[in-house]
Amino acid sequence: MTVFTIESGAYQNALKDLDKDVEVMGQACPPFYDLVVSGKISGPEVEEIVRKYISVFDDSDSNTLVLGCTHYPVLLPVIKKFISPDVTIVDPAVEVVVQAKSHLKLDKKEEATYKFYTSGSVENFIKIGENILGSPMKNVEEVHWE
Repeated sequence: MTVFTIESGAYQNALKDLDKDVEVMGQACPPFYDLVVSGKISGPEVEEIVRKYISVFDDSDSNTLVLGCTHYPVLLPVIKKFISPDVTIVDPAVEVVVQAKSHLKLDKKEEATYKFYTSGSVENFIKIGENILGSPMKNVEEVHWE
């Protein structure tokens, strides 16, 4: 989660609305985003950073970890090295796909086509995307926000 997300209390408040007795701990992890967008998703440097941020939960009885950013699941193989296998992981990327599928009318007879948009470097987006997806990325376009 971002520092702003933690300070806003958005997750904590939403979870407390569902269960007033739930204990919620938040941890901003800004370097996680930076690692993913730079294409660093494994290796000693990544493990050290992830260990540092995940270790704050070592002495807690946490049973669920909410990945508060859609970039964080890319680091899941490393994150899993530093949490108990008994911890349930909530992946927002999965929920985004579930919601998108419910809003799209998909004809299963047609082959899917993909178009990707990035506000950053197309080359960097393709490099990172191919690394994450394990397949070539085509139809990538840079967009500019006004």
